[in-house]
Amino acid sequence: MWRPTLWRRAVATLAVVVAAAAATVPYSVTAAEVPLGSLSTLAHDVEGDVFIINERVVEVRNFRYDGLGPAAYFWAGSGGRPDAAGFIVPDVPGCGKVPLPAADGSVTVRLELPPGKGVSTIDYLSVWCEEFVVDFGSVLFGDRHSEIDGNIDPAPSSGFQCATTGRGGGGGGGASAPAAAPVSLGTLSTLVHDVEGEVFAINARVLEVRNFRYDGLGPAAFWWAGTGDSPSRSGVIVKEVPGCGEGALPAADGSVTVRLELPDDMDVTSIDYLSVWCEEFRVDFGSVVWASRHSEIDPALAPAPTDGYTCFPNQGGGGGGGGGGGGGGGGGGGETSPPNPLGNCVALNGRLQVRWKVVDTNVQFSLHARMTPDEWAGFGVSGAANSTRMIGSDVTIASVDAAGSPTVHDFFMSAESPCDERGAGVCRDTDALRASGTDDVDKVTSIRDNDVVTVVFTRPVRPTDLAAPGLDKLLSVQPGEQTYISWALGPLDEATRMPRFHGERTDYPSGGRDVSLELGRQPVDECGGDLVPTPGGGEAAPVTAWARPPIVGETTFNMVIGPSGGVHGYGAIHVGHAPWGISYYVNELLVPVLVVERGKTYTFSTRTGSDRSVAAKFHPVYITESDSGGYFLNPPAVQAAERVFAGLDRAPNGTVTPAVLSPICEYQTSDDTDPETDFATYASTLSLDCDGTTPDNVTPGTFAWTVAADTPDVVFYQCTEHRNLGFRIAVFDEGAADPEVYNALVADSPLFNRASEGGGGGAVAPSCQLQFGDQTRSFEGCVTLSNRIELFWTLNSETETADMAFRTLGPAGYASVGWPEAPPAMVPGDAVVVHAAGGTPTVSGFRLNSRLSSGVVPNEDRLGLTEVAANVATDGSLAAVFTRPYAPPSGTPALSAGMVDFIWAIGPAPSSATSLQKHSLRQGGRVDLAATNGGGVSIQRLDVGAFWIAHAVLMAVPWLFLIPSAIIFARYFKGAAEASTLWFQYHRAVNTMAVVAIVVGWIMGLARGNRSETRHLVLGCIVVPLALLQVAAGIARPAKDAGTIRSLWYAAHSWAGRAAVVLAIANVFLGMATSRVDAGSGWKAAVGIYVGVLAVLIVLLEAWKWKSQRRQD
Repeated sequence: MWRPTLWRRAVATLAVVVAAAAATVPYSVTAAEVPLGSLSTLAHDVEGDVFIINERVVEVRNFRYDGLGPAAYFWAGSGGRPDAAGFIVPDVPGCGKVPLPAADGSVTVRLELPPGKGVSTIDYLSVWCEEFVVDFGSVLFGDRHSEIDGNIDPAPSSGFQCATTGRGGGGGGGASAPAAAPVSLGTLSTLVHDVEGEVFAINARVLEVRNFRYDGLGPAAFWWAGTGDSPSRSGVIVKEVPGCGEGALPAADGSVTVRLELPDDMDVTSIDYLSVWCEEFRVDFGSVVWASRHSEIDPALAPAPTDGYTCFPNQGGGGGGGGGGGGGGGGGGGETSPPNPLGNCVALNGRLQVRWKVVDTNVQFSLHARMTPDEWAGFGVSGAANSTRMIGSDVTIASVDAAGSPTVHDFFMSAESPCDERGAGVCRDTDALRASGTDDVDKVTSIRDNDVVTVVFTRPVRPTDLAAPGLDKLLSVQPGEQTYISWALGPLDEATRMPRFHGERTDYPSGGRDVSLELGRQPVDECGGDLVPTPGGGEAAPVTAWARPPIVGETTFNMVIGPSGGVHGYGAIHVGHAPWGISYYVNELLVPVLVVERGKTYTFSTRTGSDRSVAAKFHPVYITESDSGGYFLNPPAVQAAERVFAGLDRAPNGTVTPAVLSPICEYQTSDDTDPETDFATYASTLSLDCDGTTPDNVTPGTFAWTVAADTPDVVFYQCTEHRNLGFRIAVFDEGAADPEVYNALVADSPLFNRASEGGGGGAVAPSCQLQFGDQTRSFEGCVTLSNRIELFWTLNSETETADMAFRTLGPAGYASVGWPEAPPAMVPGDAVVVHAAGGTPTVSGFRLNSRLSSGVVPNEDRLGLTEVAANVATDGSLAAVFTRPYAPPSGTPALSAGMVDFIWAIGPAPSSATSLQKHSLRQGGRVDLAATNGGGVSIQRLDVGAFWIAHAVLMAVPWLFLIPSAIIFARYFKGAAEASTLWFQYHRAVNTMAVVAIVVGWIMGLARGNRSETRHLVLGCIVVPLALLQVAAGIARPAKDAGTIRSLWYAAHSWAGRAAVVLAIANVFLGMATSRVDAGSGWKAAVGIYVGVLAVLIVLLEAWKWKSQRRQD
């Protein structure tokens, strides 16, 4: 074969060679040459102008090719476009069927079509990758034969170098047919400069070095041959064809095939070695020596042809070479199949194959994958020695852009999360764990043909970063030893182009199976077929997103972490923002749109992680203008430009930190989780885990956001540490929230509909279907009210009735859906209740007169229910169907095609059909009954209620204002003449009034409080008895002349009172954080400021008292 870098130095020489050969070579350029056109540039920078010299000879001028294709050949055939049915067209001289090397645009290549083929019988010429069936660039002329064929010179009868019509050749001294198979001379030793290659004798005077590698850094290296047991200065330069120059060798990447011609006075039988030799310093960089093997090599050699040489065209044949032979010479050697560059192949799944071979101390890998320019493929050593485990894996992750350019790097996986600023997560070795690792990926090449890519790279058997923290792992290449691997396919981050979480389970790792490879085995190709094509073979079905209602009218957003769903999840909801596999859930919904109004304050109650050292469980929330988030992933300049509205605190020195940290709660999937179903069904299979405990035992972190007047119409809640966990916030002026606007923001893809199973004619059934016993009932609208209840409805405007249903998404004792008269309060109101008391499924109407069980009574007539039915599923879940009028005569709140107030609850199994116990879950909100296939719902936390407001006032006012003022009067105005006994009267009256209020508030809390608020309860039970003790101590105080007893009493009374106030103020803060009140950070800040002012006032009064005493002394 030819080497383009040497062609630059040999253009004049080539012209002389062509002229000298004109007498015997029948295809010198004539006036009859016919232009075919230019090669198209499809991949690898292929360019060139194609000319017909005669019927069997074609010339490609100004040929360019980057040489990075895995196995490219000139290729011809019939048919409209290049395909696998074509054949290799050899170039001359050389005629070897080996992959093309690179060409720089100045090269001219001559091609000979084989006997029986001609330009008039083919329709194209291509630079073709036979291994992967890809056209790198071609010229098509099948529709131009009528204008081309009549102008082509006929093929001469003899003189061809690569193939003839028969043995022995014809006139003109033509070369013979291909000779015997090449003879292996051995492998080049690797002494310096990464020299590698396999050496073959094509015939006695032509050598071929395949898979040649050389780093090009030697001062002056040449091909060198001579006699003796090792290379020496007595050897001579061996010329490379085409080119025949004597310049120093350029670098070669291991995919190059080099053809060499020995001079006429030398052949393989008369020399003992071939070397890559540095003549200037007389150093052998790598060589093969066959001095002791002539007895086996020489008889097997094909004889040297008498003509057809490129570098020595006017010289006769040299030494004959041992036996074999026959026939009248023939340049270039026999036809051989292209060597398989990587002998092993294993299909990891339908989209990804891995190939490899061991090369000395390295392993060369090839990833052959079907993936888009926005996807990555990863492959490497597992994080566990005896199984496939992602955490701890040492992998190579590769992507190839639309132009075919690769990005391939060495990665370490310390967590299933994107790489953060501390180097935790999926990070390049250079960034991982701040260990300053080394990227051990080397010698990268790639090719892309539409959505099929091949990436070739080399990894060392013993990589660099084996020491702690162990970013790299050994590649075991011993025969019989297994290496467990991790692999995956997934999307790239659109901003950083870094890998994000893999998509479906089938794309990681091996569908959940443990996979190992024997890297040191004998080559075996187990792939057995092409990659799985695009599903359907045509245009893919449109991606649809889950319907999730926006959250409207709520001021508190409860946020946890959960799975991002399958094809209908985050990726379809927020198109162009690939998820990492986890996303935020807000008020039990996957990344809903939050609707807020300017001027109002909103509380974000987060359970999203506090341990920065565990990247996969650290997801602080912030409000930003960035649609992808990840504040701390950005460089300082980008951080400074990003507009942040809440969730980050900036210290005076400029340090930025998350505003709140909190324990983490995360929804977990189960064996029943199916991402192909609707969101309500999907969510019903999730369970919320808070690091082994329940949400009730985890105190959230909260921050408040007051929406400023200049806030943009759309902002985002996102994670400070990772990209693409959150979604949109729709911002409106006060009272101007527009359902048409915020409903349009719910998802970027069309909303998900499930196709009818076996429905006629491919019709699409509504997604709002209820499986009720052995029936499937369809409704116009539906919505998930919480992770426990789903509501269905169909409105009939003609009859002014609503067909409705609801079901629990799991076992329940009873469930209810109702309509409050004074929303958001639950009572008074009316509700439909379904239960199975006594084993019989029952649907009943109930009147909600009060919160007590005695106030919840059956009353069918108020709702006017008809067509009622109940069902209990085998899993214990309940369902009810019924019809009710829009506006019953009883005055029950009316229904309409718009926003309607609802309440819903779940409770324990009732003891009878008429007696319900207190619910375990209750919520309320507004449902948009005009919506279909997933209506909008604004879930509201039910009112704090006058009861708990009264409890808060009765506790906070005495402890924050009354009792502190009574203590101040007693301590600082007791001796003042102008105060006389006024201080005592004030102290006694205010404390008495305060204690009465405290006792009332305490009883209220004990009667109806939540026992899970343990700290608030315990502290309350300490400070209230202290207050009562103070009253008793005041009544039983010793006389003034009691001496020591009076002094001890005074000290105990004073310090007990002060301690009670301090503990009580702390308990006020705990009370504001309880689930019943959750006052928000605004109230907490206000109380904190007041307490701070009170403390300053006391300090000033204390200083005044001290100075007054000194003056008196």
